[in-house]
Amino acid sequence: EDAAGDLKSEFHGRRFLGVPLVYDRMLFVLSTDEEVVWLSCLTQATGRTIWQRPLTYENVPVPRYRSRFILVDEPSGISLCGIQGDTLICAVNGGVVIGTRLVDGQFKWATNVRDADNSENSGRPSFLSQTKSRTRSCFRPLFRDGKMVWASDYSTMIHCIDTDSGKILWLADRNVAGVGRVEGSS
Repeated sequence: EDAAGDLKSEFHGRRFLGVPLVYDRMLFVLSTDEEVVWLSCLTQATGRTIWQRPLTYENVPVPRYRSRFILVDEPSGISLCGIQGDTLICAVNGGVVIGTRLVDGQFKWATNVRDADNSENSGRPSFLSQTKSRTRSCFRPLFRDGKMVWASDYSTMIHCIDTDSGKILWLADRNVAGVGRVEGSS
C-alpha cells in the first residue's frame, strides 16, 4: 500500500490552514475543503491518518491567491492549534475556538470570538471589515496555565479563554489609543 498515495487522496481538494502542530510523535493539521474545516491527527513517522474530525463550517472569504498553504499575510488569516492538558485547542481563522480531546479529537467545547453584527446594514461590509486591513494586528494564540489569549481577525477584542471549559474569562479592546487608556486610567 502506498502511504504517499493514501495521504494524497485523503487531502485531495483541501488546503491547509496553518502550520501543523507536532506533539508526542503526532502531527495535528487543520485543513478545509471550502465547506468544512477538518482537524486531522497524523503519525509523525509515516504521515498516516490516526483520526479526522470535522470542526466547523468554513465561513471566511476565499483568498484571491489560491495556494495549498494559507499564510498569515493572506486575507483569510491563519488557523492554529495548541495543547493545554488533555485538550487540543483549535483557533480557527473565522473567529471560532474549538476544544477537542487530544487522544481522539472528540468535541469538548466551542467559543465564538467574532464581533456580533448588530448593524442595520447586515450583509454589507461593517466598520470592522472596512478598517481591518489598516488596523489588523494578527498574532498567534498564546497558551499558559490553562488559558488562551487571542484576537481573531474578525474581532475588535482580545479574548482570554479558559482551555478546560471554553468560557471567556475576560475581554480587552485591541484598539487601545492614546497614553493612559491601558489599566483603566484616562
